Amino acid sequence: MIASAVFWFARPIAALFSAQRDFLCRRNAWYAITVAAFLCPTFPLFCFAAAPIIIWAARRDSNPSALYFMLLYVVPEYSWRVPMVGISSLVDLDFPMLLSLCLMVPVALRLLKSEPQPARRRLRLPDYALLAYLALSSVYFVLPEVAHHVLMTWTVTDCIRRACEAFITFYIPYFVISRSHNNRQELQDTLATLCLACATMAAIATFEGARHWLLYGQMRIKWDPAFNPYLERGGSLRAMASASHALVLGAVLAVAFGVWLGLMPRVQSALSRAAVIVLDWLGLLAAYSRGPWLGGLLIYCVYVVVSGRKLSRLLKVAVTIGVIGVILLASPLGDRIERVVPFLGGTVDARTISYRVRLMSRAWDVIQESPMLGDQYAYAKLEDLRAAGIIDLVNGFVNILLDNGFIGLSLFLSFVLLGLRKGWKLSSPGAHAGSELAAIAAALVACLVGVMQMMWSGGLLLAPTVLLVALIFAAAHICSQQHATESALASSVPRSAS
Repeated sequence: MIASAVFWFARPIAALFSAQRDFLCRRNAWYAITVAAFLCPTFPLFCFAAAPIIIWAARRDSNPSALYFMLLYVVPEYSWRVPMVGISSLVDLDFPMLLSLCLMVPVALRLLKSEPQPARRRLRLPDYALLAYLALSSVYFVLPEVAHHVLMTWTVTDCIRRACEAFITFYIPYFVISRSHNNRQELQDTLATLCLACATMAAIATFEGARHWLLYGQMRIKWDPAFNPYLERGGSLRAMASASHALVLGAVLAVAFGVWLGLMPRVQSALSRAAVIVLDWLGLLAAYSRGPWLGGLLIYCVYVVVSGRKLSRLLKVAVTIGVIGVILLASPLGDRIERVVPFLGGTVDARTISYRVRLMSRAWDVIQESPMLGDQYAYAKLEDLRAAGIIDLVNGFVNILLDNGFIGLSLFLSFVLLGLRKGWKLSSPGAHAGSELAAIAAALVACLVGVMQMMWSGGLLLAPTVLLVALIFAAAHICSQQHATESALASSVPRSAS
């Protein structure tokens, strides 16, 4: 019912970016997969039900990347060890991997076979950086716990399995998204569909926070009875919607807010512009996560600076944020915000901040012992910091250093910086990308900077990072195509006689 209301209100806005046939196909696929997830008692049965739906939708949708973003977070994260004769398991199958297998792999094969431009198929420096990072993280990683105080045994089979999973789940979508868009309208369609999917999650999260009821909680418990989805902060429920955690929900909604900033110039209605922003931020507040709050503010500031290239605009942004902050603090939500923000005097969950400081200090000691390729036995060396049964490593950069050392961090940051550099150049006035494409590039750069900030306290946000860089290179390809077309038209016009 909540999703239906969102789809009904969003349909006129979606019509500015997407064909009606595609909008209906994506909406129906969202409905069908959601209903299947609630009805199927086990995750394997759900996979067998969802796969035909994805294939059906893929054959009808004109933009596979948009369909991918519509369905990426349709159900909570859960993995199933696919059995295999002769080994412990074939792969750990989760829904993003199933989505990539059914939707993106066929598109990638079509691109390789039928793409008339060999340059689009060629691997570039970002591809090599991402592939190298995924390969390294498949071999060097902190061994997870298979039981209390018992670490997984390292095997070659596990490394091959992890490499296959990473290639299908992360690189194939990156390859398709960065190469399959042929014009600005297709890219805007993809980004608008991302905003639509996140608006649905934001509305559900707002309901969960208001009613103290996780709508997807019973589904997740049904698939894994030992899982407890309910997290509270200061007596208030942290909404999750269909995300795997409140931090993930907050990060995704912050990115959706940034993407919407780049699409807003296309929307004439001021009410529609404001409605999407308000809905995204209501979902962010319901997630009750400090990192995504700061990430959303940073995304807005970076977008204004990158799109305008004037520091004077930053002052206007600061005044705007200050006014909005005063209004929020004076509203009924103000007390909840003050209680969890340390510089406002908040003390709720203050122990988590001190715990993370101690964990950072100890993790740095472990990193110094094996700085280049990380330490696979890090959990055993951090045993005294176990809290509530887990060692809560929520800093994404520390995770990379423990897993893969400074070599892995260098590869990851190289991939990110290549995307930021390309997006910065594309958003500049001299890029001749056009106002709409330049605004999109500025929004994607801002989102990528915000994701890097949110990784500091939200864990390794690999999927949002990879997808944002893919979208930046898709925009760069469209810009180069536009420039080539304009140059060809200019050269074909005969010069007038002197």
